[in-house]
Amino acid sequence: MSVVNPSSRIIFHVDDEPLTRRLVKAILEESGYTVFSYEEPEPMFATLLTTSPTAILLDVNMPKISGYDLCKQIRAKHPEMQVPIIFLTGNKTPEDLQLARSSGGDYFVIKPFSPDSLVDGISKAFQMVARTRKKATEN
Repeated sequence: MSVVNPSSRIIFHVDDEPLTRRLVKAILEESGYTVFSYEEPEPMFATLLTTSPTAILLDVNMPKISGYDLCKQIRAKHPEMQVPIIFLTGNKTPEDLQLARSSGGDYFVIKPFSPDSLVDGISKAFQMVARTRKKATEN
């Protein structure tokens, strides 16, 4: 089982918008993360064969695949990888929250986001995953 180690600080980010990828990369690198940015999922899956991320950020609305469907694929192809998957979206409706949960996602960061809200969102996702894992080991 691949367990999250927040000290490794490697983030994978999949987003079709170049500006968002550059912004996320700049913010997170300033906060000490190493960021692998991808326009499409295929190169990310190739990198997953050799590199274990600390967390994965997914844009919800992409042209070829939704972030929700991509999350399902990641969880199905790498069930041993227990890293937080965080959605970047402009929508936070109850339906979006349900889709995020049912697809295997852990947290939302709402666009437009500030540098602090992005970094805080990642930290909160780590905390949520740690609490869930602790409850699972207690049962």
